[in-house]
Amino acid sequence: MNKVIESLDAGESMIEKMRIDPKYKEGLIEQIGALITSGIESWVEAGTIIATILDDDPNSIGMIIDKTGLDEHIIMRFYSLGKRGIHPLMLCSSAPGIKRLA
Repeated sequence: MNKVIESLDAGESMIEKMRIDPKYKEGLIEQIGALITSGIESWVEAGTIIATILDDDPNSIGMIIDKTGLDEHIIMRFYSLGKRGIHPLMLCSSAPGIKRLA
């Protein structure tokens, strides 16, 4: 039987079941920074590749859109990242001015 169902059958609430062991949670939190950093590095690398391709042949954008499933606006954001026109953390910001720049 499913452990969640067993716990609920035993009288444990769903909220109590959803709580993560504190030591396990601490380990997960420690991973966040490294994962975000590696993700940002991957974004910059993808942007560099996109910039290289589009600088060589601007008509390649259609192929990039087809292969990635991203729209032209997002592809051009990555292009700006690759050209070092914007900082990668700008893409993570929700500030109105930053949104317009990115």
